[in-house]
Amino acid sequence: MNAATPVTTPVPQIYDEAAEQLASECRELERRSQRFVAARAVAFLGVLVLFTAALGSPDARAAGSAFGSFCLIALVVVSLRHERLQEQLNHQQRRLSLSRNAGARWRRDWKHVPVPPIAAEPGQEALATDLDLMGAGSLFHLVCRSYTQCGREQLRDLLFQPIGEPELARQRQDAVRELQGEVPWRSEFELLSLAVAYGKATPAALAEWADAPNAAPPQSYLKPLAWALPAALWASLAVAIVQRGVIGVPILISLAVVSALVALWHTGHAFAALEHVTTSRDEVVQYQAMFDHVAQLQPTATWLADLVSQLRAQDGGPAAELARLGRITRLSSQRQAGFIQATLYMISQVVFLTDLHLLAALQHWRQRNAGKVGAWFVRLGKVEAAASLAGLAFDHPNWAWPEISDNQPSLTARGIGHPLLQETQRVTNDVEVGPPGTLLLVTGSNMSGKSTLLRSIGLNALLAQAGGPVCAAELRMPPVRLGTSVRVHDSLADGVSFFMAELKRLKQIVDMAGELDAPRLLYLLDEILQGTNSAERQIAVSHVLEHLLKAGAIGAISTHDLELASLPQLAKHCHTVHFRETLDPSQSARSMTFDYQLRQGVATTTNALKLLELVGLATGKDT
Repeated sequence: MNAATPVTTPVPQIYDEAAEQLASECRELERRSQRFVAARAVAFLGVLVLFTAALGSPDARAAGSAFGSFCLIALVVVSLRHERLQEQLNHQQRRLSLSRNAGARWRRDWKHVPVPPIAAEPGQEALATDLDLMGAGSLFHLVCRSYTQCGREQLRDLLFQPIGEPELARQRQDAVRELQGEVPWRSEFELLSLAVAYGKATPAALAEWADAPNAAPPQSYLKPLAWALPAALWASLAVAIVQRGVIGVPILISLAVVSALVALWHTGHAFAALEHVTTSRDEVVQYQAMFDHVAQLQPTATWLADLVSQLRAQDGGPAAELARLGRITRLSSQRQAGFIQATLYMISQVVFLTDLHLLAALQHWRQRNAGKVGAWFVRLGKVEAAASLAGLAFDHPNWAWPEISDNQPSLTARGIGHPLLQETQRVTNDVEVGPPGTLLLVTGSNMSGKSTLLRSIGLNALLAQAGGPVCAAELRMPPVRLGTSVRVHDSLADGVSFFMAELKRLKQIVDMAGELDAPRLLYLLDEILQGTNSAERQIAVSHVLEHLLKAGAIGAISTHDLELASLPQLAKHCHTVHFRETLDPSQSARSMTFDYQLRQGVATTTNALKLLELVGLATGKDT
């Protein structure tokens, strides 16, 4: 078992101190910004007053013009410096937001951590619901530090998709452990990701645009025309200057008219072709910064090194290509800028046929990168996903690095706990699920911790296979797929009762267990088939479990039905454990407490009637 990385300063203290320092810096920048606002107002007022005085009085014209010009220069300088200061303030405010989010995430203060806007893919909803994998207060909420679509999708895939080879999990784990120590790099990477989140463009949209089949220009003559017509226009201007307009001026005017007509004729097509990349100009630049940041890594972990090398090609890779696209979008965006920029852009259209040159450059870019863009962002997303898991490892240095092996018949954990609970609330237990031919039967009364144990097993198994640390002192397991039945709902719209919905879920789990050439199934079943009477329920549950046992699956089932452990067809396969409650009769309200400690054997107590009494619904016998 690999040792955890020691951290000398408590993690929440690191985040709190960073947030306090950043908050102080932001307050100072805000004070400076207010001073710049005042200076801009004074400079503007000076320009207004002095130039007005210069226009109104001939005696004050020279002095007013001179001092007015000085105030105008001061206004420009102050405005530029204020703009840079505001950018610095925005940057520090984003850093402050991330530090506060990190502290709240460590404390499991979910309301102060933004919920990643992503859902489980079709077919994964049941697993996500059963184990609290998505949404507020979920595993994804805990782990995700990515703000891009590609990063969130790749993290979701790492958590949901089973692995076929243990070596893949080990390679991911090596990558996560290496990034765990790259704290400044991860902080800047998360900050760059956050900047992209405010934009409209997505990697999928950019890849779809780059791969679009209509990338060819409408006429082949446009590119030669874009060079020939401006060249002729400038040549006629030279002739007009040399011959003093005798011959050159009519030719110059004619060529200018032709150039304007050509520009006007193709304006619609050019605008449509350039509109997509023009509106996503900022995102292109920000994604470029993310790719540049990844290229700075010099990893030794094989999985991470392969990703970085693919993103760091000899010709510059995605970062260089996005830089080229950024230059095109920067020039194209001038048409949508202020009045002066837009006017200059229209003049350049007549003089240089700018749009045609931009169209040609855009076409060349798409032809060079068609079929590649999607792969760029998949790799970037995988790096983001690994960085998110590295952040989890940094936050919890005492969590274990799991061992996954084909030779491991059971999931064996020491000190396993629920990763979504606060450290002060978490109770850990030793547990073994497996080997094949056996099952873990968890008994106990209501609220004693049975469902929490099942979710602890499932969540940590997913973290282990994703390459992350696990909330345990030690964890060994084989590669597995998860099949769960914890939260099942009926459907009035489909006419499916609760009992039938649960039967369908169990049929899916049994079918998963029987699939060939797939990782072993780890099933987690919580109080299944409650929608029928006890006798039929015992028969049905025993049939389901017999199918799973024969298929070689490993798993755990929780139940209130203590007689399940004594059924002849199951008794020899069951490893029975239980939770229990403690009732203090000395208290006037008869206090009930739980220690959530797992014990061997079948539960010896029940508490349904006691809970009725505690909430004021005493039985008739008691009344």
